[in-house]
Amino acid sequence: MRVLLVTPYPPARDGLASYAVQLAKSLRGRGDTVEVVSPAPSGAEHSADFSTVAGLLSIMRLSRRADRTLVQFHPLFFLPGPSRLERLRQVLTLGLLFRWGRNLEVYVHEADYGAAARAGIRLAVLRWMWQQARRVLVHTNRERGQIIEAFQLDPSRVGVVEHGAGFIPKTHGEKIEARSALGIADRAFVFLCIGFIQPHKGFDRAARCFELLGKHPDIRLDIVGSVRVSTPEHDAYLRMLRRMIAANPAAHLHESYVNDVLFDRWILASDVVVLPYRQIWSSSVMERAGLFEKATIITPVGGLPDQARGNTVVVRNEAEMVAAMAQLAGVTPPAAGPSDSADGTTGREWAQRVITERARSLRSWHEPLADVRVQSRFPTQSIPALSLPLPPRSMGPKAVVLRVVHRLTRWELWPIVDHVNQLRWALVADGTGEESERATSSGAGADVEPDSADALKEDRIS
Repeated sequence: MRVLLVTPYPPARDGLASYAVQLAKSLRGRGDTVEVVSPAPSGAEHSADFSTVAGLLSIMRLSRRADRTLVQFHPLFFLPGPSRLERLRQVLTLGLLFRWGRNLEVYVHEADYGAAARAGIRLAVLRWMWQQARRVLVHTNRERGQIIEAFQLDPSRVGVVEHGAGFIPKTHGEKIEARSALGIADRAFVFLCIGFIQPHKGFDRAARCFELLGKHPDIRLDIVGSVRVSTPEHDAYLRMLRRMIAANPAAHLHESYVNDVLFDRWILASDVVVLPYRQIWSSSVMERAGLFEKATIITPVGGLPDQARGNTVVVRNEAEMVAAMAQLAGVTPPAAGPSDSADGTTGREWAQRVITERARSLRSWHEPLADVRVQSRFPTQSIPALSLPLPPRSMGPKAVVLRVVHRLTRWELWPIVDHVNQLRWALVADGTGEESERATSSGAGADVEPDSADALKEDRIS
């Protein structure tokens, strides 16, 4: 059977490209002849821009020559239009491909299920697009229910395919050999976070919980990965993560892109894989951890609970994550709670103190000089950090316009804000006197971070 695979493909560095390689290998192993068309020149036989009419028409021509067409869908590649009109055109063209492609099946890695809550033409055209597909495949039962409900699909046309179907180990050998190659001691107990470093992956949660676990000489945390796309939010998150890791000698940040072999080597060398995600649809990392029968700690987001195995611990908050880490590492969990207070404070006072300490800690990561007043040539004048004003949340026409302008211009303004704050901190570091010393000791010269709420809003790809 001739199969056309429509997908990102190596050397592109993303999860879909890695997934596509394994899917293509699995299909060829069954005797199928596989051709691949990618959105940019790559190791695939063909390339076509998935977001343009000409590109989708090229894919349609290739599809008509095949016996079966498999589309790896992610909105980042198929629906990246900068305007509503452009996205509408892309949705309509993609719907025609879904309709007229030869025996076309869509593997859904991410979709806008939330569109069902917003009535209007956008919802109508999205429903029309998805209803054109002969077959829609998702990775978990939860996603199946979501996509059927959101786009009013015929349940008989929506199936579930295991995320790890076709996955094979890319490294072999024993844990001790993997650790030797990575420079990890044999006696160490290793918690591992691995993948692209993005706010929604929640690696900062793992670092914070590992810090709360306390000091244990043979326990370590390794965070492995790189920023996929450099944006002000991504870069700010990485800088925050660097500061968190630098404060704990037992935590290690390995900033580099990891190929498939090195990825599996890290998993093989670990004891527990931690997936503290804030949002996800399904996870290839969890499936690869399963190949090596590694214990995992996950949060109950997206389809992760559906991917859980017998050695998976599901945690709902940081306290449960700390307890899970302690249990799996075989150490006593740190004392916590008002009943453990030695100074006689009440439960309310204890809780308030914990919240205050955590808030102060987070603020020191996001804005190192927040509490520093600068004494320079103008003794009575402090220099506040520059930040972008948030648009109003009311529903009036003026507020709507301001929100649109904020969304369209924010990406251009953030580099300017960042540069101005770099200059501000350089001025602080160059001052004299006690205030200057306080500024230097508080982290002057570090890069500015956006507001924590903004830093956690990001396009996601697993």
